[in-house]
Amino acid sequence: MKIAVVMDPISDIDFKKDSTLLLIYEAQKRNNEDRKKQKIKGNVYVMISDGECQEGTTWESLLIATKHRLDNLVIMVDYNKIQALSKLKDALPLDNLLNKIKSFNWNCIEIKNGHSFKDLIIGFNKKFKNKKPTALIVNTIKG
Repeated sequence: MKIAVVMDPISDIDFKKDSTLLLIYEAQKRNNEDRKKQKIKGNVYVMISDGECQEGTTWESLLIATKHRLDNLVIMVDYNKIQALSKLKDALPLDNLLNKIKSFNWNCIEIKNGHSFKDLIIGFNKKFKNKKPTALIVNTIKG
């Protein structure tokens, strides 16, 4: 499990979370109304593996991002269908990952060839006019 500690200079609060939750916090912080008044903009990009999608905290993070309408959050899932030492289908299958994430009220884009810069750029440039976070499901081949 990845652990990170962050001190937020504005709220003076220490945060100790796993990496996905920490980045959700960062997206929420950047989406905060006070920061909008200060004209601090930008997206938060998170890259996770499909193996991380087998952890409960990842799905909790998706729900938190939906609740807070973090439209500045983009998660890229490296969907190579392999975790640590085995294939996902042999451990804990993640069939229909796109539909699972959509069911958490996220915008979802599937990138068929995650090794194509052209396809990745098209995915990253897609804009949505709603207040939902976005997930890119990037199909890759390990190696």
